[in-house]
Amino acid sequence: MPTPSLGGSVPEAVEDLAAHLRSIDALERAGDVLRWDQETTMPPAGIEARAGELSQLASTVHERWTSDETGELIEQARSAAKDDRDRALVREADRRRRRRVRVPDQLVTEISETTARGQKAWEQAKRDDDFDAFADHLERIVDLKREYADAIDPDRDPYEVLLEDFEPYLDLDRALTVVDEMAEGAREILDEAPDPAEQAPTDALAGPWPEHEQRALLEELLDELGYDYERGVIGEAEHPFSTGNVHDARIATNLPEDDLLSGLTSTVHEFGHTQYTQGLPEDAFGTPLGASRDLVVHESQSRLWENHVARSRPFWDEFAKRLSARFETDLDPDTGWRAANVVQPSPIRVDADEVSYHLHIKLRVRLERALVAGDIGVDELPQRWNDGMDELLGIRPTDDANGVLQDVHWSHGSIGYFPTYTLGSALAAQISAAIADEVAPVDELVAEGRYEAIGDWLHEHVHRHGARYETGDLIEQATGRPLSAEPFLAHARDRFGRLWDT
Repeated sequence: MPTPSLGGSVPEAVEDLAAHLRSIDALERAGDVLRWDQETTMPPAGIEARAGELSQLASTVHERWTSDETGELIEQARSAAKDDRDRALVREADRRRRRRVRVPDQLVTEISETTARGQKAWEQAKRDDDFDAFADHLERIVDLKREYADAIDPDRDPYEVLLEDFEPYLDLDRALTVVDEMAEGAREILDEAPDPAEQAPTDALAGPWPEHEQRALLEELLDELGYDYERGVIGEAEHPFSTGNVHDARIATNLPEDDLLSGLTSTVHEFGHTQYTQGLPEDAFGTPLGASRDLVVHESQSRLWENHVARSRPFWDEFAKRLSARFETDLDPDTGWRAANVVQPSPIRVDADEVSYHLHIKLRVRLERALVAGDIGVDELPQRWNDGMDELLGIRPTDDANGVLQDVHWSHGSIGYFPTYTLGSALAAQISAAIADEVAPVDELVAEGRYEAIGDWLHEHVHRHGARYETGDLIEQATGRPLSAEPFLAHARDRFGRLWDT
């Protein structure tokens, strides 16, 4: 491909910085492909070699970021910057470098090796329902992440430092306030929910739904939603995820034959991530300016498509017909819609309804904060998890595979990630309200099959900006207000009020 340029009359020093950063980003993208392969196709015996490959890449990337050359190029670009876009590139590059400079290379290498092995150990432990087989790996990961946070800033709450890896521009107090408000509102709505059997027939979406047929159905759906298969591919993994860049944005999903809703919502969720990635500014490809605006905004894109689109009544009017045609079933659209929106406590986060979901997040945030602070030990996690589920949701997991082992995040060191799911859900509701004000309600657009109108709005107000604006500024520009729990709670009260009153 031709060498990208930031375009226009960009100062030479700024272009020099961009070119240098692209050379680093190429190594980081290679790591993304290796991790994709590890989770989707790598044979089990490949883990030791893969851990070494990833740690070598991580070390090289760290060395390049922390070099004097990178620092000098940043300062030269800072002096030459002519406009807000130039200054945004300098801001993002400087933020990333200042953070990395404080972390020893040996620690970076050890974190990479340990998390590569840890993720493979987690996969097996989950299959075997054997937390003890993963516990030592997790204990080492927590120790390393605590050491990492201390290296960056020993005077701050280590959890706040870790959160900044995923969301650098929303402070911890504000993030926790929104998480708490969402959980409290969710608990109130959950308490008002009718018995699940009164909300929808318990067998409405019962399988079996053959995996290959689900896959074909969802590939067609994603094409209609706007996924560009020339720049994307769908694979399979133990835990759904997405990765990539504007030219190569990949989805890995999981399609259980006895749970159609799980496969649908997780795949549409990952589509939201990749649509954002495919919509990033191509002229800034390979630079921090062409990256996404961190995880709160990223999760807002996935949660918008998952909940505001794929759980809407108009969506099910059409999707039920597709199911009936492909699986020779006679699913009534109203029944499908109700089954997709049953509000009830459940043990699995990714299968939770959009209300009780935020109680799952509150538990994870509570536990990982306590782990990092040293207030609890890894050996206490299964009991603490089960007690927390009982307290917040009124249920206890029957085993660790459906409890403390269900999420992949801690195994690859993503401590501090979980708040972004709830914060992203809050932002998704704000975005949905903004689309309604400027275009039409999302339900109307879905009913008319105008998915491109949703995608166009998101591209104009979010995707095309990459990381040009700080999170709070981007949110206010896109939605007209700061991040708040209220739009989500209003959306949930309206949706479920209508569901339960009819």
